[in-house]
Amino acid sequence: MHFTYKQCEGDLRQGDLLRITEPLRTMLADVHPYYARHPDYKALMVLTQSCDLVRRDKAPCKSPYINLCAVRPLETAVRRELTKFQRSHFMKTHAVCEAKHKMWGEDFLVKLFNNNLPDYFYLHEDQEAGVKEELVAFLQLAVAIKSDHYDVCLAARYAQLKEVFQAKLGWLVGHVYSRVATADWTPDNCGQDEFDQLVKDELGACPSNVRSSFNMWKRPKESSFRGWPIWDYSDTLLEEQSYWLQPREIRALERFWEQRCKQLGDDKYQLTEQEIDDTVQNCRQTVANQKLLTAVDIVLHHARKWQTAVERGRDEDWESELLADREFTRLF
Repeated sequence: MHFTYKQCEGDLRQGDLLRITEPLRTMLADVHPYYARHPDYKALMVLTQSCDLVRRDKAPCKSPYINLCAVRPLETAVRRELTKFQRSHFMKTHAVCEAKHKMWGEDFLVKLFNNNLPDYFYLHEDQEAGVKEELVAFLQLAVAIKSDHYDVCLAARYAQLKEVFQAKLGWLVGHVYSRVATADWTPDNCGQDEFDQLVKDELGACPSNVRSSFNMWKRPKESSFRGWPIWDYSDTLLEEQSYWLQPREIRALERFWEQRCKQLGDDKYQLTEQEIDDTVQNCRQTVANQKLLTAVDIVLHHARKWQTAVERGRDEDWESELLADREFTRLF
């Protein structure tokens, strides 16, 4: 059994996973119908503290309500996170992100797997524990039901967290609901451009060795995950959820999509995978051809200068000028 879980025992505990059985679905349909019928809600997780759920001497539990949150597939959490990097309508509808943001997606997954994000609790797939797929509890998607339905919830329980993970869940829930609301710099107290400039100025004032640590972002060492290094698994999952492209490739795709929408008279047209692949490959080939032409122009330019230098007997001047040309040195 995965190190997160243990065999179910005793009364309800914080972190217990509940299967949405018919009795539980019927009860939810009366008070929270959205939770009863949403196809993406694979289970429910108990958020109420364990001490308030204990039934002593057959008496009802202390809490008058049981708080439950929605448990959804891992892919749903990943897609929601990626929307932060998708600026345009096209990028959101076609699951496209700029390649430079991929490292932040990987960082999100590593924190999620280690349950270091305040809004989520990751639940690893484990057949023995009854968790059939990788799931994520969305801690802010919580509802309350009366503790009169305690037995219905207990009968629906199929997985239980170890005590230390129950405590971690309790800490995350407390972090979500006990944050102090203070004013941010933007947008009320200064503009976004002004704030961005403040960050750049402070970063520029750092010693060079500190600045380099911001620019040279390195992956931390992590434990293995499903038999893979955790970063390899994260990379594979992100590749499945989005196209990671350069800005010029995204612009080319957006132009092609706009043309197709006009041709078909459908502004909701969805590009096929083949259309996306062909457009991206054409863009990359065009860029490669442009780089090749630029390289040829640079070489011919220096060849003409070399010929002139030889005729004038000034070979040394040509060599120093050649080495000073960064564009030329990049080619070789």
